[in-house]
Order: sequence, then C-alpha cells, then structure tokens
Amino acid sequence: MKHVSLPRPGPWRVIFVAVLGCLLALPALADEPPPAPSTSAVASASARPVLAPPVAPAPPPASSAVRSNSLPAWEKIGDSDGIVAYRREVPGSPLIAVKGEGVVDASIVRVASVLVDTTRAPEWIDRLVDSRVIREVSETETIHYDHIGTPVVMKDRDFVTRTKLEFDSAGKKIILKMHSVTDPLAPPTDFVRGEIMESYFVLTSMEHGKKTHISVEVHADPKGSIAKWIVNMFQKSWPHNTISRLRTQTAKADIKDHPRLKAELTQSGYLN
Repeated sequence: MKHVSLPRPGPWRVIFVAVLGCLLALPALADEPPPAPSTSAVASASARPVLAPPVAPAPPPASSAVRSNSLPAWEKIGDSDGIVAYRREVPGSPLIAVKGEGVVDASIVRVASVLVDTTRAPEWIDRLVDSRVIREVSETETIHYDHIGTPVVMKDRDFVTRTKLEFDSAGKKIILKMHSVTDPLAPPTDFVRGEIMESYFVLTSMEHGKKTHISVEVHADPKGSIAKWIVNMFQKSWPHNTISRLRTQTAKADIKDHPRLKAELTQSGYLN
C-alpha cells in the first residue's frame, strides 16, 4: 500500500468517535443493576468454596486472513435507503459483530474531509463530550481517548484505542483499523471504560471520484451492567445510523474539501 502523508495532528480520530456515538444509542434501562440472586442461590453458593480460574492473557489479534477463514459468514439483517446491514456471531463472544455497506453521493475527498473535521463532529456524532489524541505512534497511527455522554440513568462511557490508517491507491481505498488498548498515558476513568475488539472503516472512490462506497464494521462492548442481548439488539442499527449521518453531513452546502487531503488524493489518482 502506498504511504500518503496526512494532515496533523490525529486527523482521523473522528471516525472512531462515530463508532462510539452510534454504538451507545442504548435504552435508558441499560445500566440498571442486575437483579440480586435469590436467597436459596446465595445459601447454596456459601455452602462450598469457589475457586476462581486463573486469568489467561488475551490472545494477539488474528490476521485478516485468519479471521475471514475462521469466522462465520455475514448474515444479512437489513436493506433500506441503499444501506445493507449484516451481523455475524463471533466465536467465544456473547456479542455479535455488525457491518454496513452503502454509497455516499460525494467524493472520497468530501467524505474524508467530514471525517477529519473535529470542529464540526458534534453536528453528526451524538453525545460527543471529549475526543483527543493521547500520543502519536507514527504519522498514520495514534492512541486516542474519547468520552461519550449517555442518558442520565446510565454512566458515561470512555474508550482508549489504537487507530491505524492505510491508503491503497491502486484500489482507490482509504482504510482505518482500530481496537482498544491499555496505554500508560491514558487518563484514569470516572466512567465505564468500554472496549472495541475490532473495527474497520473502508472508503472506496467510485465513478471517477463522484461517489464513495463505504464499508463499516464493529465488534464492541460498552461494558457495565448492560445485558448482552440488549447490546446485540441495538447494535444492529449501528451500520444504518452511521452511514445515514455521514450522508447528511457531506450533503451540507457549507462543507468544504480539506485542501491537503484533496491535493494528496488527487495526486494519488483517487479521483480518476
């Protein structure tokens, strides 16, 4: 993949926040504490010692080739407004992964310009409270901290993630990969720290730069006491919401193309 220099600093953090804002569109009852165990269950449990199993270190992320061969096929769950939504089970996890595909009637430059514009992010990303780069690993890889507000009866969520940006000029694609990490520079949380196991955004230039195909995917856990079936139910709407909001933002008359992005992508043949 060809390296393309980027506007700095942390130009792509808004994409990640879009993942979080739509993910946390959960019902107000989600953070209610779980019901207390019955008296008989407590008595039974206290009658015998319980040994906790040793905690094993998390396995390293599998390569994309391994993931595609080992995971179940995507199951189509929706098709409306030209946006197709999918879900699939993830072995070893109670949470599903979701994916969406659709076309935005704007150039890849315009779509990317919306995604890098942190000043206007609250216009299309719900409940964004704080978003900042903790540190830069390289020009295309950063560590982010993001704080998302939630309904009054829920605790806010925050996330620490590593994001990596790739350019495929031959395929006219921009690819963003992200997952949660532990970082010594991350602030301590006063909220509930969620986890992004894996997420991807892929933008592909179409029709000589006139339109952009978008593929978005996420496997995430907002943590807390939210029942997993509730998370699964509401995450099904994430692909449609994400692409729909992006369409609305790119269609605004006052949205401008980022000059450096436009120059870089034009020079690399994305608009041919």
